[in-house]
Amino acid sequence: VWNIGSDGQFLMGAFAAVGVGIKVDAPHWLLIILMALAASIAGAAWILVPALARAYWGVNEIITTLLLNFVALQLVLWSALGFWRDKKSQVTQSTESVDAVLPRFPGLNSVSIAFIAPLLLAVVLWFVFRSTRVGYEIDMIGGNANAASFAGINVPRRIVTVMLLTGAIAGFGGML
Repeated sequence: VWNIGSDGQFLMGAFAAVGVGIKVDAPHWLLIILMALAASIAGAAWILVPALARAYWGVNEIITTLLLNFVALQLVLWSALGFWRDKKSQVTQSTESVDAVLPRFPGLNSVSIAFIAPLLLAVVLWFVFRSTRVGYEIDMIGGNANAASFAGINVPRRIVTVMLLTGAIAGFGGML
């Protein structure tokens, strides 16, 4: 299974994070958490249709996810130039500012948690793929989906789960 559409999921994650950041009035720490959740959900939602189409009807996920990249780009451009455009700014493609800022590392003002989050996520995913049943099933499906199905693994369900997870990760990246 190939997720070529991570750019679109990244953009939709950024889109959702900005929407929450602009429209929700909350303490900064809560706003960052809400933005991360919205971004992850938006990234997963953006790949839901290609995931279901691939898992249950055999539709090529490379084509569907790749084409949705262009739709996501147009939606982000439309929002930046239209309904979220900052009327006070002289910059054409500018939204209102989001007050919440990701925390910085002490002593390293230029490095935020956006640097460490992907590294921690990679360690967690490495552990999942090497030490859990779910990781084994995903590896097995990648090797031979027919053998995995014969072994009792629900292949369509795992395909949808993995694709939703990759969409959520890409959306979270868009928030960062």
